[in-house]
Amino acid sequence: MNQGDPIGMIGTIVRALHSHTPRPGAAARRPVSLLEGLGAVAFTAWVLWPLLAPGRLVTGFDTATYSGPNLAVTLDALRHGRLAQWNPYLYGGVSHAGNIQAAPFYPLKAPFAWVEVHTAWRWLVALHVALLAAGMFWLVRRRLGLRAPAGLVAVLTVVGSGAVMIRMLFFEQILVLAWAPWLLGTVDAAIARRGVDGRRSRAAVPALAAVTAAMLCAGHPQIVYVLLPLAGLWAIARAADHTGGADHTGGADHTDRAAPLARRLRARSLAVAAALVPVVAGVTAGVLLAAPQLLAALDQAGRSANTGGRSLATVSQPGFSVVLRRLPGTWLGDPFASVHSVTSGGYENLTYVGAVATVAALVAVCAAWSSRQRWTIVGLGAIAVAAVTAAVGPRLVFYRVAFELVPGFDQARVPARWSLAAVIAVGLLAALGVDRLGGAGAALDRRLRLVTSALVVAGGVAAVAGPFERPSGAAMAAWVALGGLGIAALWVPARHRAAAVVVLALAGATELGLAGRHSAARAARTATTSVAASDAPVLTWLQARSAEPGGGKVFAVAADRLDDLGFVVASLRPNANVLYRLASPDGYDGGIQVTEAWATTFAALSGPGFQADAPARNQLDRPLDPTIFADLGVQWVLTDATVEPSALAGWSGPVLVDGELVVWENSAYRGTAWLDSGTVTALHRPTPERVELTVSASGGSRLVLTEQWDPGWSATVDGRPVRVVPSGTLSIGLDIPDGTHRVVLTYRAVHLRLGLLLAALGLVGLGAEPAAAAWRHRRTTRSAPA
Repeated sequence: MNQGDPIGMIGTIVRALHSHTPRPGAAARRPVSLLEGLGAVAFTAWVLWPLLAPGRLVTGFDTATYSGPNLAVTLDALRHGRLAQWNPYLYGGVSHAGNIQAAPFYPLKAPFAWVEVHTAWRWLVALHVALLAAGMFWLVRRRLGLRAPAGLVAVLTVVGSGAVMIRMLFFEQILVLAWAPWLLGTVDAAIARRGVDGRRSRAAVPALAAVTAAMLCAGHPQIVYVLLPLAGLWAIARAADHTGGADHTGGADHTDRAAPLARRLRARSLAVAAALVPVVAGVTAGVLLAAPQLLAALDQAGRSANTGGRSLATVSQPGFSVVLRRLPGTWLGDPFASVHSVTSGGYENLTYVGAVATVAALVAVCAAWSSRQRWTIVGLGAIAVAAVTAAVGPRLVFYRVAFELVPGFDQARVPARWSLAAVIAVGLLAALGVDRLGGAGAALDRRLRLVTSALVVAGGVAAVAGPFERPSGAAMAAWVALGGLGIAALWVPARHRAAAVVVLALAGATELGLAGRHSAARAARTATTSVAASDAPVLTWLQARSAEPGGGKVFAVAADRLDDLGFVVASLRPNANVLYRLASPDGYDGGIQVTEAWATTFAALSGPGFQADAPARNQLDRPLDPTIFADLGVQWVLTDATVEPSALAGWSGPVLVDGELVVWENSAYRGTAWLDSGTVTALHRPTPERVELTVSASGGSRLVLTEQWDPGWSATVDGRPVRVVPSGTLSIGLDIPDGTHRVVLTYRAVHLRLGLLLAALGLVGLGAEPAAAAWRHRRTTRSAPA
């Protein structure tokens, strides 16, 4: 168009305005959408209230012994303007950057760097539950384009599920799970075409890359692994729907229905593969952005004692798998139960999504072949069935075959966590089912109503009268009533169906709301003070002594009173010692943080059957040899009444008695660093990643630092690089020449520079396509005839 032609310009503007005219009824639906959004916000706020209520410090065992300590190390580093690469308080020192569950590279932790650790833990969990709810609402309403109240139903089903309710206490898991709907939504955005010209949104691939990187850096690797099949099948199904015909996304049919079947299948496969190219690009860029975290974790995994995979005996432990005889209660839940884990057989098995969501999901599945999103429904249904089957664990052949054949499948110790993928899938299916119910009356043909009603009745009969353990009579009555309400919504006249759908959504909110009265967060223990703010005299005494020049490490040998959080902290159950910056050669981790070197060291001090993923203190032979513990830099042992004094023969003391907690001093202690011929005259540690020493050596001497050797350590002597080598099984050694010298040891995570370079390449790649598109647009504009 000639830019000097005002008539043509006005015509263009009018046509553009006309093309964006709201659809009929959009204004009428606006109040409904507003109420739907407010309902989703209100329900999410109600779920989060136990975490955010003033004066209520929700806590759990992992808060003091895993999540809290890891978060404390990360936040302390951020507060001082550095990256947490090394944790000197566990396992005699261990890579923090390599502990993927600690997630030191996760950017959303940075805003909480100046917040006390227990408060930061609560607010991070609340933030991610809200992020999960917002993602479900956005995915359903914006990406799938479903009508109200589908977004509300999706939020209710997922955020109100037992799986999410229990994971509000499992910090690393909820941080990953929160990104699941955003991953699915950005995958869909990367696949979808914009308008009839087929141009893709420039923001879709960068958004997918950012979400992928966030999920990979957020924490728990098993949750990432569980969500991968969901994301993969979702991508294929959405690509098939987008390329399978003219739908609400503006896609075009890429097949000629008159062509032979083989040709049509080939054309469809090529169209789906082409649609997936942006997804592959976005995910690849996301992996590159997460490279600093992933490369550090891969290096740590190479030296871990826990990379050989779990045994079937380990994953078969009671409470780790969904119990078949309790399947109805596990899946539908008991709205009136005061302890939901009793209904499901264990807190890991908590999955319930409720009867309303299940009925709505069945509507979507039964209507799949007449739906414009049929492959999406089929894919979600397949994932839901496969995930629940996997959650049952080794009792089924399916799990045992996958355990033997699928790479990485044997790494997880809790099969029940597969149900998380099923919960997300059913949440989306329930939204699709509600949207179908709220559509035109003609869309619900008689066959669909009959088939769906029959399935609901059959499922209800099986749940109530089948060979299953039954919950309370009130729960079964609720299942029957809600199932009947779902059937009624199928059969009401078209003019009343919108009201029926709203009633169904409100029934779902009531059902899951009742169950949520006794959610894990509401039933969790609460502390009067932060887990990092105990004023126990034994902790105060040990902190003061360890801060003195030459102060050493602590080794705790006490009973595990898991129901007494105050005792757990005061007795320094690993890893609670981290919260008070008390270094120990002991540690607690079920992942790759446990090194072969540490496991070898403590297996030699224990009886047969040493478990590397459990604290060493519970497995040691007694009496404790002071000389061996001196070699580990241990100056004090903390015991309780369960430890006989005879177990500490050769130790001095007790030097402190705090109730039943007793501190003994190591008579053989010689410091956390020493020379075999000479003395260490000064030791200063400004950061966990830097140790500065002044030494005086007599002749050629070996300096030993009781810090676990790692290839990331480097050293200089008077500014000249020297080789750092392992000393014994768990210490650092380096050779020192004769005389007085200044020694500096520095830790940098292995492959950190390479990871940062790959992340930079990922950013360049993300910016290249929009820049190229803009350049092509300018070139086309300049070459266009005036």
